Amino acid sequence: MNQPTEQIFTHAFPNRKSEIYLYGAHTGKVQKSWYCQRHLHHRMVEINLVLEGCQTARIGNEEYRQRGGDMLIIPPMQLHAFSADEPAPLQYFVMHVQMDDPVFLQQLGSSGEIYLPVCSALNKRLLPEVQAILQLLLAGASRISVFHRLYTLLELLEESFTVLPAGQGAKRGNNLPLLIAREIETLIAAPREEEPAWSANWLEEIASRLGFTRKHCYRVFQQMYGMSPRNYFSILRQQEAMQLLLNTPDSIEQIALRVGYDNAQSFIRQFAKWTGLTPGDFRRKRKNDSIYLTPLEVQ
Repeated sequence: MNQPTEQIFTHAFPNRKSEIYLYGAHTGKVQKSWYCQRHLHHRMVEINLVLEGCQTARIGNEEYRQRGGDMLIIPPMQLHAFSADEPAPLQYFVMHVQMDDPVFLQQLGSSGEIYLPVCSALNKRLLPEVQAILQLLLAGASRISVFHRLYTLLELLEESFTVLPAGQGAKRGNNLPLLIAREIETLIAAPREEEPAWSANWLEEIASRLGFTRKHCYRVFQQMYGMSPRNYFSILRQQEAMQLLLNTPDSIEQIALRVGYDNAQSFIRQFAKWTGLTPGDFRRKRKNDSIYLTPLEVQ
């Protein structure tokens, strides 16, 4: 009887899983005086291409003027706003990409490659893929066709990180700011029914869970994202309230409780400070804002 042959593995490769989400892809044609107010995407990369006309983009403390073919690659956690300031109409294409690759996202954030004018080398590599994705979406192409092009686009971006000057790449081990951000997102996303308010010491509690001091967490978060953890908390709270008003039928009282207010009047006053509108007016007048307000948890 033959003895079983011993199986020898020469290479054992790690199991891998990839999830990617294409969110809020759309084209638009707008006139002078149009604006998209300041916001951020907590886990999504925004790819913003001007097709025709001129767009003013404000990203962090920088301002860019995009014309036909100019592209923006906006990493997560970057505050940004847009406006059309010239008489000619503005046409644009925007898509948001959420992916489960923290190293890639950290490299993207550290690269400084945000504004890609049409004459830049990276734009010349990426633009055909972005245009191909747009055409596939317009044609109603299959999911596999769209994601094939999307992964090709991301691969080209990833390749660009390897040729960055020394010191501009991401430090792979420095994921504490990301962990803090995820803790804040989880805090706000957690359902609340009877206890609307968060602990006054929520940042200390997050720091303790992560095994660091509050001061250290504050410092590394500020250095990485250009805002304090409390500012990020406030921005997410505001955006979650806005997207709930536009994307759900929930009452103002329910939304107030959901975003941490123990009574509707306090929420209404704060919301008016944020937006210049009451929640009811915002729901009626700003329906188109839902296109860029990404929820804390996409379905």
